[in-house]
Amino acid sequence: MFLVLPRFGTISPWSSKASDIARNCGLSKIQRLERGIAFYVEGQFNETEAQVIADSLHDRMTQLVLGDLEQAANLFSHAQPKPLTAVDILGGGRAALENP
Repeated sequence: MFLVLPRFGTISPWSSKASDIARNCGLSKIQRLERGIAFYVEGQFNETEAQVIADSLHDRMTQLVLGDLEQAANLFSHAQPKPLTAVDILGGGRAALENP
Protein backbone atom coordinates (compact mmCIF):
# COMPACT_ATOMS: atom_id res chain seq x y z
CA MET A 1 0.00 0.00 0.00
CA PHE A 2 1.13 3.52 -0.80
CA LEU A 3 -0.75 6.03 1.38
CA VAL A 4 -0.53 9.59 0.03
CA LEU A 5 -1.18 12.30 2.64
CA PRO A 6 -0.41 15.98 3.14
CA ARG A 7 3.04 16.54 4.58
CA PHE A 8 3.29 16.38 8.36
CA GLY A 9 3.11 19.81 9.95
CA THR A 10 0.86 21.22 7.23
CA ILE A 11 -2.88 21.65 6.87
CA SER A 12 -4.13 21.19 3.33
CA PRO A 13 -6.62 23.57 1.72
CA TRP A 14 -9.02 20.61 1.50
CA SER A 15 -8.71 20.09 5.26
CA SER A 16 -9.39 23.75 6.06
CA LYS A 17 -12.55 23.80 3.96
CA ALA A 18 -13.84 20.38 5.07
CA SER A 19 -13.21 21.18 8.74
CA ASP A 20 -15.06 24.51 8.40
CA ILE A 21 -18.01 22.78 6.72
CA ALA A 22 -18.18 20.15 9.48
CA ARG A 23 -18.20 22.80 12.21
CA ASN A 24 -20.83 24.86 10.34
CA CYS A 25 -22.99 21.73 10.18
CA GLY A 26 -22.94 21.48 13.97
CA LEU A 27 -20.14 18.95 14.34
CA SER A 28 -18.43 21.08 16.97
CA LYS A 29 -16.20 18.29 18.29
CA ILE A 30 -14.47 17.94 14.91
CA GLN A 31 -11.08 19.59 15.18
CA ARG A 32 -9.70 18.60 11.80
CA LEU A 33 -10.61 16.48 8.80
CA GLU A 34 -7.99 15.40 6.33
CA ARG A 35 -7.99 13.40 3.12
CA GLY A 36 -5.57 10.72 2.04
CA ILE A 37 -5.45 8.36 -0.92
CA ALA A 38 -4.43 4.71 -0.57
CA PHE A 39 -2.97 3.08 -3.68
CA TYR A 40 -2.77 -0.70 -3.71
CA VAL A 41 -0.28 -1.98 -6.27
CA GLU A 42 0.00 -5.70 -6.91
CA GLY A 43 3.36 -7.40 -7.04
CA GLN A 44 6.61 -7.56 -5.12
CA PHE A 45 8.93 -4.56 -5.23
CA ASN A 46 12.40 -3.92 -3.95
CA GLU A 47 13.09 -0.65 -2.16
CA THR A 48 14.25 1.15 -5.32
CA GLU A 49 11.17 0.09 -7.30
CA ALA A 50 8.87 1.07 -4.43
CA GLN A 51 10.50 4.51 -4.34
CA VAL A 52 9.96 4.97 -8.09
CA ILE A 53 6.28 4.08 -7.65
CA ALA A 54 5.89 6.40 -4.64
CA ASP A 55 7.56 9.26 -6.50
CA SER A 56 5.05 8.93 -9.34
CA LEU A 57 2.04 8.98 -6.99
CA HIS A 58 2.55 12.22 -5.11
CA ASP A 59 3.70 15.83 -5.22
CA ARG A 60 6.73 15.88 -2.93
CA MET A 61 6.30 19.60 -2.24
CA THR A 62 2.90 19.14 -0.57
CA GLN A 63 2.47 15.41 0.06
CA LEU A 64 4.25 12.39 1.48
CA VAL A 65 3.85 8.65 0.99
CA LEU A 66 3.54 6.23 3.90
CA GLY A 67 3.58 2.45 3.91
CA ASP A 68 1.01 1.82 6.65
CA LEU A 69 -1.95 3.40 8.42
CA GLU A 70 -0.30 3.56 11.86
CA GLN A 71 2.14 6.18 10.59
CA ALA A 72 -0.80 8.30 9.42
CA ALA A 73 -1.70 9.16 13.03
CA ASN A 74 1.33 11.48 13.04
CA LEU A 75 -0.58 13.73 10.65
CA PHE A 76 -2.68 14.88 13.62
CA SER A 77 0.09 15.19 16.22
CA HIS A 78 1.07 18.58 17.52
CA ALA A 79 4.71 19.42 18.19
CA GLN A 80 5.95 22.34 20.22
CA PRO A 81 6.92 25.23 17.93
CA LYS A 82 10.62 25.92 17.73
CA PRO A 83 11.91 29.45 18.27
CA LEU A 84 12.32 31.63 15.21
CA THR A 85 15.88 32.05 14.03
CA ALA A 86 17.35 34.29 11.37
CA VAL A 87 20.23 33.46 9.04
CA ASP A 88 22.19 36.30 7.45
CA ILE A 89 22.68 34.77 4.00
CA LEU A 90 23.75 38.03 2.38
CA GLY A 91 26.38 38.67 5.02
CA GLY A 92 27.53 35.11 5.64
CA GLY A 93 26.84 33.29 2.39
CA ARG A 94 26.90 29.49 2.34
CA ALA A 95 28.81 29.37 5.65
CA ALA A 96 25.85 31.03 7.38
CA LEU A 97 23.64 28.13 6.27
CA GLU A 98 26.15 25.45 7.22
CA ASN A 99 26.92 26.90 10.68
CA PRO A 100 23.73 28.49 12.04
